[in-house]
Amino acid sequence: MEPRPFDAPSEWNFELKRSHKVKCRCSATSLSVGFNRQLPLYLDVVTLPHLNRSGEFLQLDRPNIRRVVYELKPESMADASGYAEFRDYLIQGRNGHARAGAASEMEPQGFKIFILPPGQAARQLGYKGDHMVAVLRSR
Repeated sequence: MEPRPFDAPSEWNFELKRSHKVKCRCSATSLSVGFNRQLPLYLDVVTLPHLNRSGEFLQLDRPNIRRVVYELKPESMADASGYAEFRDYLIQGRNGHARAGAASEMEPQGFKIFILPPGQAARQLGYKGDHMVAVLRSR
């Protein structure tokens, strides 16, 4: 993975993949303080934790854990269909359980990345919108 040049900490564009298959390109805007790390050019969602366990994998009970939240939108109209398909995939989940997406591209920098659909789990982080969010959580 090649690191993305670090320009604006509040914005980030990347390719969203599921098990190496491109779903869409996303434009991300930080909802919190800037982030002084290089952000990846793509996120490959390789695991799908149960969304009802978001408090555990986001470690919400640990106030010293750093979480940087980005609102995700399709980068262009051409990406809207793939974006909606992936969002719906997370909401509908597997075996009747809504899911989050987990990506490991930033693990060498000490962060795990979780993609959450809009809803209760995202609201726990203060997000009230209708888009997906990416949460960069420190270890």
